Amino acid sequence: MTEDLSQWRELRRISSGANNCYLVWDEISREGALFDTAAESEAIFRIIDAEGVQLRHVFLTHEQSIEPLRARFPKFLLHMNSKDAPPQHRNRPNDFIHLGNLRITNRALIEDKVVYVVGNWPEDAPHVVMVGDIEGVPQDIVREKILSLPKGTLLCPRQGSLSTI
Repeated sequence: MTEDLSQWRELRRISSGANNCYLVWDEISREGALFDTAAESEAIFRIIDAEGVQLRHVFLTHEQSIEPLRARFPKFLLHMNSKDAPPQHRNRPNDFIHLGNLRITNRALIEDKVVYVVGNWPEDAPHVVMVGDIEGVPQDIVREKILSLPKGTLLCPRQGSLSTI
């Protein structure tokens, strides 16, 4: 798949070395969410500034450092699946977060690994799933939690290129 994100105007892939992170935002409120972090935070800061995004949420698909983000944006809400995380930061099953009109849900995989599904895009664009690192996740769980999403869902991996279901 060539990288054409025109259906998802408020989605940006930010690459840092071999890793990707993703920024999404509501087109009207400009409230944004970052999925995972990058080793080099300046690329994230440039896009947030250029698009006028107000970073409200950071969703982690696995444990990683958020210190550079917290230093610049001290009030964002953190979401993760780590059992060691404070309760206010842990994802709850069947929970969803509204980001303007966008709706973000989580699907736990194993231990601290989780995927996030972003839906309710303008103009009926397909869902987007932030996959993160799924190394070590059994194939039956990948089929049940990720590949069961609707056809056309955009898969946004931590490493590698974009694809669709």
